[in-house]
Amino acid sequence: VKFLPKLQEGTIVADKVVALCDVLIKMHPEEHAVYSLTGDINYQLKREEEALRYFLLSLKKDESRFELWQKVLTIELQTRKYDSVITHAEKAKEVFPNQAILYYYKGSAYFSQKQYKEAVYEMERGVRYARRSPELQVAFYGQLGDSYNALGNYQKSDASYEKALQLEPGNEYALNNYSYYLSLRGEK
Repeated sequence: VKFLPKLQEGTIVADKVVALCDVLIKMHPEEHAVYSLTGDINYQLKREEEALRYFLLSLKKDESRFELWQKVLTIELQTRKYDSVITHAEKAKEVFPNQAILYYYKGSAYFSQKQYKEAVYEMERGVRYARRSPELQVAFYGQLGDSYNALGNYQKSDASYEKALQLEPGNEYALNNYSYYLSLRGEK
């Protein structure tokens, strides 16, 4: 663990740490923490596919690890595995139904697949759980603005961007997209 922040692909230390992880897995095949640690090491080494595989193995042993769900969903979004994001976000919501970020992941995956109605559904549900996180609310409202715009519901799109900008007036994402869509429509 102490080598984790310093690990770099192709170094002797990295190769030894990965080999030690293999030994740990053989010695403790039922221990979720070993798989999680191995996933973290692979992620640090920029081996996203391997990291994802170990995080999923860890979750098979213990689904109650919220941070692992986040790691899985982050990697899947980064690697554009949108169907997997949708599936895993739904599984995570079974265990953590009040975690707003899970709705955001799922809504973002739907948006990326141009399934805008589904994206709106997830974002509208999730923003209610984000009351304690203004940053996350801004992200939700920005995605809602994009999704409603894609559906042609410009009134709700504009209202969503306005909510994002009320929470964070200088938010570049909301300012950029809102102004862009307004210009396309020749409004304001």
